Amino acid sequence: MITSYAGNEGIIDADLSRILIEGNVRIRGNKAVSGGAVAGTSTDLTIRGNVVIENNTAGYIGGGITVRNLSRVLIADNVQLLGNNAYMGGAIALSGSEVVIRDSVRIIGNTGTAIVVNGDLADAVASSSGLTTGRYVLICENTGEIAGAIFGRYPCTYDIHGLIRDNYDRSGTVRNVQVDEIAYPDFHVDISVYGGTTTFMPGVYSSFGDTHLSAVPSGNYGLPVWFSYHSNGIGEQVGVGLECDVKIWGENTQIVADFQKSTSLSVLYSAGGFVSGINPSGYYEFDVEVTLTATAYPGFVFKNWIYEGDTYSDTELSFIHNKPTMVRAVFERDPETVLPSPDSYILAIDHNEGGQVTTTHQGGWYEEKAVVQLTADPEEGHVFSYWSINGSRFYYEPVLVVYLNEDINVQAVFKEYQPLFVPEDKVFSLSTKAYHGTITGAKASYQQGDVVSLTAKADPNWHFSTWLLDGYPTGSETTFTFIIQGDVAVEALFETDGVPEAPKPQAYELHLTIEYDGDDLISSTEQHPAGTVVQLDAKNYKRRGYVFYGWSDGEGSLAGSSDEYEVTVSSNKIITAYFVKQDIASNEQVAVPKMKYANGELSVSGMEGCKVLVFNVSGSLVKELRVASAFERYPLLLPQGVYIVKAVKGGDSYAEKLIVRQ
Repeated sequence: MITSYAGNEGIIDADLSRILIEGNVRIRGNKAVSGGAVAGTSTDLTIRGNVVIENNTAGYIGGGITVRNLSRVLIADNVQLLGNNAYMGGAIALSGSEVVIRDSVRIIGNTGTAIVVNGDLADAVASSSGLTTGRYVLICENTGEIAGAIFGRYPCTYDIHGLIRDNYDRSGTVRNVQVDEIAYPDFHVDISVYGGTTTFMPGVYSSFGDTHLSAVPSGNYGLPVWFSYHSNGIGEQVGVGLECDVKIWGENTQIVADFQKSTSLSVLYSAGGFVSGINPSGYYEFDVEVTLTATAYPGFVFKNWIYEGDTYSDTELSFIHNKPTMVRAVFERDPETVLPSPDSYILAIDHNEGGQVTTTHQGGWYEEKAVVQLTADPEEGHVFSYWSINGSRFYYEPVLVVYLNEDINVQAVFKEYQPLFVPEDKVFSLSTKAYHGTITGAKASYQQGDVVSLTAKADPNWHFSTWLLDGYPTGSETTFTFIIQGDVAVEALFETDGVPEAPKPQAYELHLTIEYDGDDLISSTEQHPAGTVVQLDAKNYKRRGYVFYGWSDGEGSLAGSSDEYEVTVSSNKIITAYFVKQDIASNEQVAVPKMKYANGELSVSGMEGCKVLVFNVSGSLVKELRVASAFERYPLLLPQGVYIVKAVKGGDSYAEKLIVRQ
């Protein structure tokens, strides 16, 4: 763990360096001006493998990570950025740099917008920035001034996938993404699954980029068909398979994963060959005939199939598939093959229809510990699905790095691309509103995906202030550009050229306390419209054994002693009604000291011969006085706060609360 560092740049200063952080590392509670954990310029930075960066703080940008000027960053493979804080870029701030985030990365609970692109424009002049997030990246519950998840400025390119949901702006309203002055709308997404389970969480998701869905079938169910339903009740099919990327658009959405009745077939094979005839999905309908063919690579020979506990030596295997089944093809090295060296291993590279595999080296024999990078390139009309390693699903990102310490078969699996169906006749409305100015550039209706550019012009003696998009502050430039994803309302706010008058509250609170000689307190708070006159009557609060003494206006002095008291609610008010104990035998009011504090002076009456003690709320004695006559005045400078004034004479005492306001 790296913790409790404070400095100008991050605890890891990565300028002009190649930095690798991996393997059970925790960077926590550090502070810097920029990059609470890592800061670098022209840096090659990789963070991967069970790394946690949490609760770091930057006074300016990049609570977790700051990179500038031609830096390249890869964050991958179970990395978490949690609870970091900065003015801009609570988790990551990048300028003029390329950042790729993929493979089970969680960015949660950061403050100052999770990812800020080109927040420091001076550092972005040299080159454009780039931000890529993979399908298994979660960005949620972050907060920022304008948007909680991503705030970006030109120039930058974006390739966004994964889950961006429930991030908040400064008002506590969900606002996920704003890029290049374009506020991307957010929509509530719910999900229903029939015949399986999913880890997808309902929430308010961004329309920026794609949202990744995945599901797992229950017994006797196979691949799901994915549907997207909108408020009109019409559903469109958006995908088939255990995983699906969906573009959230237009309105709140209900996603349905409807698993079809089928059963799974797992085909495993050892390194040295491949099996053809496999359905890439791994699922088949009931009672269908399946035929598999085993083919050995050069230097290997096919040995046998293992199917339901039996072995079969023919290279072709056929059977009726009607239950979850596992089949294994076994290959062996050909004993007649001459190896390049005793510690050599084979890398066999294959792919199904729909794409190709490019690599830094060709498949074949390699020395032990060789490192080979593979890239899956889908053809037109297809998308990459997953890598298969020796017959098992292994990896879901298109770039795969293989470390050779055994014979390995690698297959890239592609699938047909099924784009989201958007009805061509879907029309969205744009309403505009402006007082003390005008908005130009709007029309009555738009198609989904249209780019809108509006311009605000102020009336004489007024100037433009802020755009509101669906009621939320969005931008302060007179020209506002955004993408239509649904019906939207835009308002332009203007201010006078003079000093704008602060808006007056429409209502205030009246806090009333009834105090019975220090023995009991009853409090209540009511809200009244500004200017309301409230009539109070002490007779409504009388209690046996007590008589009314007077009203306090909250300034620590008596404001009246009659039962009736009138209050004009022109601000928040604190009113106290004091009752004192009554001598039942004589039916007279017990003598009670009276006091008033104003302008640094304490006035007392009815305290002749008393010792007066003034305590603060912590119980410390502030002042002690001896009262000689019926009425005395004492200079007493008290700081703002709450005090207890206690009058003592013989065995009797009386205490009263004093509130001092500056």
